[in-house]
This record gives sequence, C-alpha cells and structure tokens, in this order.
Amino acid sequence: MMLMKQFTVRGERGSGTNYITNLIRENLSLTYNEIRWKHDVMDENFDGIPVITISKSIFCWLPSVHKRPWHMLGSMGLPFEEFVRSECVTRATNPEMAKMYGVQAAGIIDRYPNPMKMYVAKNEKFQKVSDYHVRYIDLLRDPEKIIEQIAELLKIKFTRFKDVTTIFSFTPERKEYYLHNGYMKLYDKKLKEFVLNQVNNT
Repeated sequence: MMLMKQFTVRGERGSGTNYITNLIRENLSLTYNEIRWKHDVMDENFDGIPVITISKSIFCWLPSVHKRPWHMLGSMGLPFEEFVRSECVTRATNPEMAKMYGVQAAGIIDRYPNPMKMYVAKNEKFQKVSDYHVRYIDLLRDPEKIIEQIAELLKIKFTRFKDVTTIFSFTPERKEYYLHNGYMKLYDKKLKEFVLNQVNNT
C-alpha cells in the first residue's frame, strides 16, 4: 500500500532529481522524504512511499555530471573527453553520508571503470525500486503531462499546473539546448562510439 502524503525520488546526479522533486511538491502538495541518499539505492525499506525515478540519455547525462561531479573523487576540472574515459570513484563527503554507507568520512564508496559503467549500474538499481519512471526529455517536453500521470498513479487530485523552472533559472535557451541535442557537439565519432560501447557491453 502506497503512502500518498509522501514521495521519494531516485536518480543519478545531474539527471533532473531536483526539478522533478520541486514539480511534485508544488503541484501535488506531497512531502518529500529523502530516505537516505537520492543518488543511490542502498538497503532502504520504502515502507509504501512512492518512488519516482528519473534519468537522462547517456549522451545528455555525461555533460551534466562532468559540469558538477558531486562526490566524485578527482573528476572536477577534467577536460570532457578525459572525464568520459577516466575511472569514476564516488566517495562520502561528510559524516552523515559516510554513516549511510558504513564508511569513514570522505571514504571511497564505489569504483567504476568510467562514468558510463556507473550510469548503467545505478539506473538498473533505480528501475528495480521505481513506481514511476520519468525520462528527462519527456519532462522538458510536457511537464504538466508527467505531473498528471503521477497524480493518476497516486490517485491524487490535480487541478492546476504550476511551473518551477524559474526556481532553477531554467532559460528558454537551456531548454532548447536539451530538446535539440545541443550536447552532441561535445562528441566526435570516436568518443560517441566509445560511450556506446561502454553502455552496451556492461
């Protein structure tokens, strides 16, 4: 049985978790319950709280996490191609986060050969606990439709849509960048093939 007054979100960093969280809070009057770290799935018991998951395509996600590689050791400031091809090491950055994982503060949590391997592993975890999955591109195209679908799933009354893009300074130019695949300019043919190979051979 789902608890309809609360919800939680799971998704990789840079995948739109803040955006979908604020849309749900503003439009459906639900309380967000983080239940440990939203960018991973540990041994949580969600106790009937609906789990909303979100993801970007791999080519869209990599530039986002490259720009803000939260909790990723040694990744800040790397050129984009070097970042894509480098080992991905995630770590706890404070005592509270370390306690979640059972490691010392600033201790290493996981190692992956590259960010694509982490992307695949994390999104497989998210799918296993998801009650409703959101594709970031669909959220940009029609956020009201996504909120309507979540309201229907949770049997919550939804009357009037309230946008939250101004909270994030989400400009029309930024939206067009995502909708028209502006990020693909970062990939030459060899890098694109490398990314696809890493995703498809996991």
